Amino acid sequence: MSFQRSFPIIARVIQTAGPPMADFSSTTARPSISRALLHCLVFLVACAAGCALVGKLAPFPEVPGFIRSTAISGSTGIRSTCSSSVEPLLSSVIPAQFDATVGQVRSFNFGYDGMWPPESYFLLRQLLALRPAHLRWVVIDLMDINTQLDDRNNSTLRMAYWHDLRHTALAFREIVSSRFHWDQKLNLLWQHGRLCVGRVLNLGRGRIS
Repeated sequence: MSFQRSFPIIARVIQTAGPPMADFSSTTARPSISRALLHCLVFLVACAAGCALVGKLAPFPEVPGFIRSTAISGSTGIRSTCSSSVEPLLSSVIPAQFDATVGQVRSFNFGYDGMWPPESYFLLRQLLALRPAHLRWVVIDLMDINTQLDDRNNSTLRMAYWHDLRHTALAFREIVSSRFHWDQKLNLLWQHGRLCVGRVLNLGRGRIS
């Protein structure tokens, strides 16, 4: 008696299933370069989005030396530097004298050493975003946009904190329209762009000094 006659069901299953050792291909598909690059891109975009989200939720960076309750904006020429006894040492606009001359106002000095546009524009917008209840007038020291960066402090918090997209675009436009040599323009565009990327993606806010 043959095996097929004794166990017809088992024999039928074996015939249907084919040989016990299937002829599988031993070659494996190699991952394509484009797929690997796509995975890297997705990873970098996810990291950048996460950093940017943390930057949005994080508090505004504390830049040493700035006073927030002010309404007169400008550079050293308009700043009122005060000692521990709150007596002005160097100033072109002293709030007390300004108030006495104008009358019926209470002013605050928003000037700071070496503050030029676009930095001064950024700080002014930050002040206006707070919507001070009693703010009626803003006096601005009109100055040219300064795109120069000092190698000694171009990675500091002071240089990085105002480089959002809006104010970096102002710097870019000034650089492109300037009479600088092309290699100097490229260098400035790179430096401001680097600060903007770090600021927007929250990849570091610069060293303190």
